[in-house]
Amino acid sequence: MIIVSKWNFIDDSIVFDEESLPSGMKERIKELEKYDKENNFIMYDPCYEGIETGAKNLLIAGRITKEQYGGIEKKYGGIL
Repeated sequence: MIIVSKWNFIDDSIVFDEESLPSGMKERIKELEKYDKENNFIMYDPCYEGIETGAKNLLIAGRITKEQYGGIEKKYGGIL
């Protein structure tokens, strides 16, 4: 049996607490998901880079957990 993902670049097998992420991060992730659905790697890559930088800053500021940061990296940046 072949399992087909609805995503091109996102690993939806990675699960973490996304509900408690700051609203700005959630909005950026929605934008990233839009690029993924369009299979637009040209826009996905720089968008993810911004998310990764933002997530590092949120982690340092104590606004997200290490688990959330790791989840973001693995779920959205695993293909990079």
